[in-house]
Amino acid sequence: MAKLYDSSSNLLSNTVSVIPKQNAIKIERATLDGQLDVQTIGTPEEIFDILCYALYDDMETIIEAAATGELVTIVHESTSYSCYIKSKPFIQRENRNVKARRYYRLQFSASIVTTT
Repeated sequence: MAKLYDSSSNLLSNTVSVIPKQNAIKIERATLDGQLDVQTIGTPEEIFDILCYALYDDMETIIEAAATGELVTIVHESTSYSCYIKSKPFIQRENRNVKARRYYRLQFSASIVTTT
């Protein structure tokens, strides 16, 4: 499991599932003789698909980071990734405790900016 931190190094979630993928810009076209020509532009963007569980206050911080473009840090397998949240988080409430102790499930994509 990975961990998610805000820009001030506050722990937002210690239950984070990370699926790495790459997003490339491709142009596909058929030539006059019927062959397929695929052109990749630039280097592929590295993206994480994130699934995490957070308390209400931490969920609010994640939503704010997504809205403002603030960098978050994902620590996965002893590597630290600075990312910005690329997609609007999908949020689902997991339990019915009082608001301060209620857990939320968040799914979003994060684009990697730097790796340390």
